[in-house]
Amino acid sequence: RNQFGLTTADVGLNARGAGEKYFHSSNGSNPAGAGYFVLMPTGLLYAFNIQDANQHNLKATLSQAPVVDLSQYGNVFTNTSLLFNAVTLPQPGITTAFSNQNSGGTLQVNWPTSFSGTFLLTVYVGDGALETQKIFVVTLI
Repeated sequence: RNQFGLTTADVGLNARGAGEKYFHSSNGSNPAGAGYFVLMPTGLLYAFNIQDANQHNLKATLSQAPVVDLSQYGNVFTNTSLLFNAVTLPQPGITTAFSNQNSGGTLQVNWPTSFSGTFLLTVYVGDGALETQKIFVVTLI
């Protein structure tokens, strides 16, 4: 919501026949696409490609990598208010430490003992040439 400025309800549905929904960005984060993003029924969100503006398809838009996969957050396509009404929660004061001994390594994650709730932990691993990431959902009771 915040990163892409998607703070209002979707403004269009199925304009190019793919069952898609359109969102206008309030922060201009997709200037090449006139500020629009496209949410597909799969839950993938794409930056709209302006080359599709006068076309009756989304060929240029869907040829790009999606900017985010929302499918892991419930059915955002059916209930788009999950996107534009999303609330940024306060950070729980998480700290990390990484140690690398021999091959491999250990990532240690620490949080205040008074914290309870759920947070997403994104771990990026790379060697300078390649990088990958994994998102973990951590729930503390």
